Amino acid sequence: MAHLGGEGTDFYQVRARLAMLEKNYKLAEMIFLEQNAVEEAMDMYQELHRWDECIAVAQAKGHPALEKLRRSYYQWLMDTQQEERAGELQESQGDGLAAISLYLKAGLPAKAARLVLAREELLANTELVENITAALIKGELYERAGDLFEKIRNPERALECYCKGSAFMKGTAPDNPAFPVRVLPE
Repeated sequence: MAHLGGEGTDFYQVRARLAMLEKNYKLAEMIFLEQNAVEEAMDMYQELHRWDECIAVAQAKGHPALEKLRRSYYQWLMDTQQEERAGELQESQGDGLAAISLYLKAGLPAKAARLVLAREELLANTELVENITAALIKGELYERAGDLFEKIRNPERALECYCKGSAFMKGTAPDNPAFPVRVLPE
């Protein structure tokens, strides 16, 4: 039997496992990748449910299973009711509609509003905007709903929401052309 030296601790798998025991996963990844053991690095992250890191390794190394990994990660998020994270994943991949749907399902209408406010093509979807504003109002996020109504040029509803949300400055700002000065009867 060959002598390995250092009681086998020089072997890359042993060094990687020791790094993992110390919760130094980046070091373990580096050890695996130094040996071109891409699959082992990816397996480590999958076992730890650290999908983002697993996908990053696959992407960096041009792994052929990258898309399959992304689908598996998304499915795992859905199976574990992590709609917010699934929405973030969809958003990062450019699927704004799916992301908004997941944010609303997760009870996060403010995140959905942020996304729709940032993307003109989503603002044009009237039904989508109505669903988001309804969820914002239901969650008593009146100021954010007002912002959305203002963006789609519905100043009456915006003002109504700003008043409900006690955001009077937004509805009465002199430099805001959406809200002309109102004359109150004496």
